[in-house]
Amino acid sequence: MVPTGVLFDIDDTLVDLASAMTRALGGSLLEVLPPGALASLGLGSGVPAADGAGLSAHDAEARRRWLAFSEHFVQDVTGAYDDYLTGRLDFRSMRILRLHRAAEPLGLRVDDELALRWVLRFAQLAETGVTPFPDVLPVLDLLDAHGIPYGAVSNNVEAFQRAKLGYAGLSRITVVVGTDTLGVTKPDPAIFHEGARRLAVPPAECWYVGDNPVVDHDGAVAAGLKGVYLDRGIPGSGSSGNSPVPGFVRPAGKRLTIRSLSEVPALLGLNDPARESLSVGDAV
Repeated sequence: MVPTGVLFDIDDTLVDLASAMTRALGGSLLEVLPPGALASLGLGSGVPAADGAGLSAHDAEARRRWLAFSEHFVQDVTGAYDDYLTGRLDFRSMRILRLHRAAEPLGLRVDDELALRWVLRFAQLAETGVTPFPDVLPVLDLLDAHGIPYGAVSNNVEAFQRAKLGYAGLSRITVVVGTDTLGVTKPDPAIFHEGARRLAVPPAECWYVGDNPVVDHDGAVAAGLKGVYLDRGIPGSGSSGNSPVPGFVRPAGKRLTIRSLSEVPALLGLNDPARESLSVGDAV
């Protein structure tokens, strides 16, 4: 029998990075911003939830400002992460730029000294505050039970992502390929092929699941893997890395789409009575 394997994206596929970043954003700003700026974002009484919950009814304007600010930052509306991937920004500068760009529409200004203090604290909170989505461990348990190898391919550096998986309680994922592993990023076929090679699985028999329709699904399919687009319905999920990639041609056809990792067993033909129905769609 030809072996099969599964590769996953990490951020917002395995770990809930968006929620961790929102919490870290509020927590780090509490430590560096002056009281007036904190009050204007609704942070005077602590960190609100990602949806603004925790702000009282009379703080409607503060809630609006917090949501606009945090969503702009977390969703990377202006594509700063793409500039990082292409080498135009280093990682720290990318995060500071996202902070400035999120603050500008609200008329807030964070000076350079505060921004540097902020980015150091934000990094600590964001990296250590990640948690896995509820559907992750059951899928990994099932793959282990069937002897199916799995790993991760990410558009971030390998050691950084290994540490993140550790903080999320996912150190059992030992195969990790990052942007520095071969010096290329998704959707370059080489990064997908390296993941499959480390699983000892032919690319044509290897599944790749990720939340970015372009660099994850389309990149994997173009590389000869079985690409799966994970659409969790999270606003902004998979937004980074959607800029046009020079030389990359999107494969024709519909995207194979799932809404939860609990649907992965059905793709592999495993007998999982709790699996959800598979959806195929997202014609583009």
